[in-house]
Amino acid sequence: MKNIFLDTNILLDYLTQRQPFFADAESIFIKAEMGVISLFCSSLSFSTIFYVLRKFQTKPQLFQTLNDLTQTTTITGVDETVIKDSLASGFKDLEDAIQYFSALHFGRIDAIVTRNPKDFPNPQIPVFSPAEFLFALNKI
Repeated sequence: MKNIFLDTNILLDYLTQRQPFFADAESIFIKAEMGVISLFCSSLSFSTIFYVLRKFQTKPQLFQTLNDLTQTTTITGVDETVIKDSLASGFKDLEDAIQYFSALHFGRIDAIVTRNPKDFPNPQIPVFSPAEFLFALNKI
């Protein structure tokens, strides 16, 4: 089974049914429900999701959404090492760096899926767009 780290943008595509990105995000979650892959995300994603979804959901709905997400993903941590590595990394965007190093330091991630693969320079973990990942997964 593949351990797949989802960037916050993929989680938001799925949770908000954001078009035209929802179909690929949903396909990834379906693969997880089928047991083909395991999903991981950073603890950082939860605060971002909360911030975005608070405009669309009531507080009880939002907490249920986040609780549901904890049932479908394993959460990777953001600690001092992740932050220091992120700050020293040279990534253009700190949030992308934190996502990347959260996945890298977790240690069991086979791929990162994001809508912005180019924002993850010289990765030690393969980085795919959702479409690229689904294509590669279907070839296995």
